[in-house]
Amino acid sequence: MQNTLSTQKGSHSIIIIILVVIIALAIGFFIQKKKTPSIDTGVQVVTDVNVDEMMVQQYTHQGTLDDVSGGSSSGVAKAIFDNTYKLLVEFENLPPLSSDFFYEGWIVNKNPLKFDVISTGALIEKNGALINTYMSQNDLTDHDFYVLTLEPDDGDPAPAEHILEGTLSTK
Repeated sequence: MQNTLSTQKGSHSIIIIILVVIIALAIGFFIQKKKTPSIDTGVQVVTDVNVDEMMVQQYTHQGTLDDVSGGSSSGVAKAIFDNTYKLLVEFENLPPLSSDFFYEGWIVNKNPLKFDVISTGALIEKNGALINTYMSQNDLTDHDFYVLTLEPDDGDPAPAEHILEGTLSTK
């Protein structure tokens, strides 16, 4: 009888250990998945952006960006599709950032049947000014709404506080 009880206790301990390991692995997977931004819309991103070339590009879509945070920032977003989708956004009067925040751009297709949000990445500095550039092999000109967000550097891929917003329209 004593031998049967200790065998059952041993079996229960093994089952509890296995459950704890499975739960720990599931939590680790969820945390890792959350840290990795994953906005997969089938968009093929072009990574070799020539910023100087984009600055002189003639764009077919353009819009002004208004500050929605109560500040005095502004911007202009421009896009074109000529075998490659190109987006260039230039900003004025953006407040300086602390080291644990960054600005991130987003393009949005607001059509309820095709609603889609794509990150255009963090802003870069070019000649002392902050800009946002983005290129894709896909025609994204139907993503005609631009949002600039202020993002905490916390690994969460979701858009955070909106700073600037505006609609791009055909010139």
